[in-house]
Amino acid sequence: MPESNPVIKQTSFSPGGIRDIILKKKKEVKNIKGSSDDFVLITTSTDGSNFQNFVDIIDEVTVNNINHYYLDEITNADKKSFSKN
Repeated sequence: MPESNPVIKQTSFSPGGIRDIILKKKKEVKNIKGSSDDFVLITTSTDGSNFQNFVDIIDEVTVNNINHYYLDEITNADKKSFSKN
């Protein structure tokens, strides 16, 4: 069940950006489940995204050994949440 009021933070592909977030979340999954194999990355592109952003996130999937990831379409609810930030 998705959160009704998720916290949305802007990040980047620079050092200290998305890679650090992925590593932190994988560690949280490992602490809870005993393994980070159950970690799932769900990514959504906004209207401002470009092909290089897609390549960069797939690179992060590879570098961080993410076995399960999903490329989702942006919803109207997502757009509304992003516009608040």
